[in-house]
Amino acid sequence: LAAFLFAAYSLATRPLVARYGAAPATAWSALIGLVCIAPVAWPSMLRQDWATLSLRSWGSLLYASAISMLAGYTLWTWAIERRGAARTAPYLFLIPILTGVLAAIVFGERLGPIELAGAACVLAGTAVVRLAAGRPAPMAPAANAILLADEVDRLSPRVSVPSEGAVFIGEPAGDGRSAG
Repeated sequence: LAAFLFAAYSLATRPLVARYGAAPATAWSALIGLVCIAPVAWPSMLRQDWATLSLRSWGSLLYASAISMLAGYTLWTWAIERRGAARTAPYLFLIPILTGVLAAIVFGERLGPIELAGAACVLAGTAVVRLAAGRPAPMAPAANAILLADEVDRLSPRVSVPSEGAVFIGEPAGDGRSAG
């Protein structure tokens, strides 16, 4: 359910990010999330003795809210805006690996054989997805016709294929070569 909801969030925010930018879209998402979670969290917040929290606890709270959540989600929405959800989503699965590596470095956590096998599966899956994305998709007949028209453009001054992909037949302008 969490993966589905995060995918829905990523797709739903894409037009907002395109229109307003990554930072405002993330800020509004966080505000809406705060409003939704507040009724559930409010009783615990009232019971918490905030004065007894150490500086380290306040730093952890600041890191979790400002750096981890706001900066992380802003970068995520920026990446979706630039590359699209389909190209960005495979990298989401690298988060647990990075978290495990950082936990091992910072806190001395031990990564056992199960964690290492899981990391290997995630890395292999991410590599397969990215390598498959680099292959050209099979072309539709219309795309083949445009490629044929482009080949004709090189051979004949009467057919040109501009960079927009439309095919024009007629008398050439200049030397008859396509500008695209």
